Parts: sequence; structure tokens; C-alpha cells
Amino acid sequence: GLEPNVCPGVDEKGVLRSLPLPNLSNVTRQGTKDYFDNSWTLFEMLFAGLKGEEPFYRPPVHGLRHPQIFYYGHTPCLYINKLRVAGVLPQPVNAYFESIFESKSQFNSIVSV
Repeated sequence: GLEPNVCPGVDEKGVLRSLPLPNLSNVTRQGTKDYFDNSWTLFEMLFAGLKGEEPFYRPPVHGLRHPQIFYYGHTPCLYINKLRVAGVLPQPVNAYFESIFESKSQFNSIVSV
């Protein structure tokens, strides 16, 4: 992501806020880029709160969710898959990561939680 202080969506007090959903009847390249930069920077800020590697791999106490590493990989995988479906990317970026982070069932088959 971008540095939060230069990211689209930062207000006059330096607080980064989520941009509104794009109007799909009037999408521009710059608007799409701004929306991506904003959402990706917020995503990175969320995971920056996890200190060290252990919180990424530790299963939650309740056992109902995956370790955070799944969610860290799942979101970029969705972006890549959408770009491939749209024909923007002709081939996988990393076929192995895309396959394991694509769905929870595939992740479960390689990681026991």
C-alpha cells in the first residue's frame, strides 16, 4: 500500500478513511486506482497491528476461523483472480499461492487448524 498520509482518502487531519464504492456506471482508470490504493493501504494498516510472525499463524482460540495468514493471502488472491477473469493478467502471478489462498477448503487441505 501507499504511505497513509499520501493515500487517496486521507483527510485534512491526516486520518485515512475508506473511499465510497465506485459508481460502476462511470468508472475511470484514476478512480479505480484511487479506490484500490485506498482499500489496499487500509488492508495493510490492519495487518500492521499484528506484531511478529506468531499472530499470523496462531489459530483463533474459538477454532471457528483460520489463522490470519489465510486472510492476508486470500484478499490479494481475489484481486489476482478478478484481473485474470477480466483478461488483464494472462497467467497466474504465483499459481501455488493462488490455489491455496483461493478458498478455505484448499487452505484446510494443506494446513491443519
